[in-house]
Amino acid sequence: MLFRSPHDEAKEPPWSEATSEAIVSHLAGLGGIPSAFLHDRDFIDMLISILRSDYRAIEQYTIPEGTKLPVRIAALYGSHDTTVTRTGMAGWGRFSHQDLKLVGYPCGHFYSKESLPHLANIIQGAAL
Repeated sequence: MLFRSPHDEAKEPPWSEATSEAIVSHLAGLGGIPSAFLHDRDFIDMLISILRSDYRAIEQYTIPEGTKLPVRIAALYGSHDTTVTRTGMAGWGRFSHQDLKLVGYPCGHFYSKESLPHLANIIQGAAL
């Protein structure tokens, strides 16, 4: 999943407190998860537990104002994603002393298998 920068003004509902049904509906709306998985109760129970922990960490995370990392940040997003936008991802630039590498892909919230080699190259290049 992709996440806006910590100081992005756009707010979402507190997903860590949402019902399982609301989370599944949200995931279905994002696309990228096969319907068979969304209807598999065992899979959903496992996924919801993991997602609630992830959402809680994101919702509670704060970063001190003025914090700047000594590394380049690569912010990747899906250009068709309606929940994590280019503007939301651009906010990561304020947390680095170096230029932000902002990369949009022609996809929604989730990346396709075909984009993985290119994503790996970008991540590796940002780490150098």
